[in-house]
Amino acid sequence: MAIALTVLTVSLLLLAHGGPVPARVGSHPLDVVGVAFAACSAAPFLAWRRVPFAAFTVTAAATVALAGLGYQADLMPGPIAALYLLATGRDRATPWTRRGTVVVVGMLMAYLGTIVAAQRTFSGFELLHTGLPWVLAWFAGERTRLRGEQFADLRMRARHAEREAERGWQSRRNAAA
Repeated sequence: MAIALTVLTVSLLLLAHGGPVPARVGSHPLDVVGVAFAACSAAPFLAWRRVPFAAFTVTAAATVALAGLGYQADLMPGPIAALYLLATGRDRATPWTRRGTVVVVGMLMAYLGTIVAAQRTFSGFELLHTGLPWVLAWFAGERTRLRGEQFADLRMRARHAEREAERGWQSRRNAAA
């Protein structure tokens, strides 16, 4: 719930104030439609633990729609947070697939393409500060996931070593008796 409220609040603030860069000429001001799509980009966080891939897809699609409707949606937090959570939530039972890669890269390309079309110009700086957070979210999520797996392996090894030490102590005690 907290993630959804945070994403909604930050999204509305960015849409109301033109995003992280100065407002573009012709960008759509925040209205009821913008609020509805911002809510659509935040609502999937209510279910991200059960369906992380669907949460990312819906959040990204709502953000693409915002950009396509002319809102200045250059750096929306929804897809970035959803991609991070998607990467961290993965485990050995649910490996990354080509389908997942195609959807994530396709959504990023749709997002960037829609922003370029809305601006009617190609600005490398704006594309960089729009696309780079997606890449960073993915790598940060993967790093967090790998770190968690390492800690879990270390805890398992420590428990195993503790049990082995206990068995050794018990066998020495029994031998002495």
